[in-house]
Amino acid sequence: MDAFAVAALCREWQARFQRARIDRIHQPSDRDVVLTVRTRDGTARLLLSAHRQYPRAHALARTRLVNPEEPPMFCMRLRKHLEGGRILAVRQQGFDRVLEVWAEHLDDVGDVEHTVLILEIMGKHSNLILCRADTSGRPVQVIDSIVHVTPEMSRVRPVLPGMPYVPPPAQAKTMWNEVSASHLARLNLASLAPKAQARAMCSLVLGLGPVTAAEVIFRASRMDAPVFAPAAAETPTAAETPPAAPPMPPAALAGVLIRSRLRLVPGVGPRPPGGVLLPRRPEGGPRLAPPPRGAAARRGDAARRSTFFFFKLSAPHKDFPLSIRRRRQIFKRNTLAPAAGEPPPAAEPPPAAPPMP
Repeated sequence: MDAFAVAALCREWQARFQRARIDRIHQPSDRDVVLTVRTRDGTARLLLSAHRQYPRAHALARTRLVNPEEPPMFCMRLRKHLEGGRILAVRQQGFDRVLEVWAEHLDDVGDVEHTVLILEIMGKHSNLILCRADTSGRPVQVIDSIVHVTPEMSRVRPVLPGMPYVPPPAQAKTMWNEVSASHLARLNLASLAPKAQARAMCSLVLGLGPVTAAEVIFRASRMDAPVFAPAAAETPTAAETPPAAPPMPPAALAGVLIRSRLRLVPGVGPRPPGGVLLPRRPEGGPRLAPPPRGAAARRGDAARRSTFFFFKLSAPHKDFPLSIRRRRQIFKRNTLAPAAGEPPPAAEPPPAAPPMP
């Protein structure tokens, strides 16, 4: 997640979870925390992760994480200072990859206490810090953190309980709304590879991630062709353009349509009530798929039964072998059917039942 994703997430969570109640807090792993919040619309679970490779913040819909039997010390601290409180604001620290959840709750004496849960998304240096805050929500003192940073680990910014909170050091980059054409001209993006272009954009714009940078470059290449388009020598000429594929013959197209479970055949049209007679396979043409037989034909699946056409023949077609049962049905129907103009035969009366003794 870059600063642009954090900004969008803060706007969404601010509109959705402001004044929400924090019901439960769990810590399923060493660097993950799940907040269960309750709003007027229902209950939601928010994941705040300070993972080394995948730090992130998002809502959980169906995933159920396994919690340990005994909660860690950081989870117990969160429950003491946040559980039962209300979220006042979800905001971004400047335009950095830092998300703040400002909440208030009642302490053991009954006084209102303000706390801020800060998620710093910074790769392997990501951290989740709980701080005391003033009435305006500005973090003042560190209560605890999910990763303790000692002075031996970082002389610039140690993070330990009881120390004053110091925000991450600012980066010497340009804000996105201050980037001009002269900044991009100095990068010389047209002479770089795609990945190098994304890295160059990330080194210029504050809070820009590689995925967002690649998307920006792609959209700019479609709008500004002279800057991002390949050289003229790399553009294929009309002579090098491959010819278009010839149209598929009707016989081959009929086979493709039948195999793709369609109900139309070129030249035949929709299926009439009595069925259609499929054409013979031309010389050198493709062999059309036969109708289903055996268990597939006896299945009651309407989609499978509508895969192929119904047709009636007086004799088996050489390209469509029929089952014995189907042959008997066709023979009985064609043999017992009345001729044209003849009335249908009268039904024979059933035999009389023998008298009861």
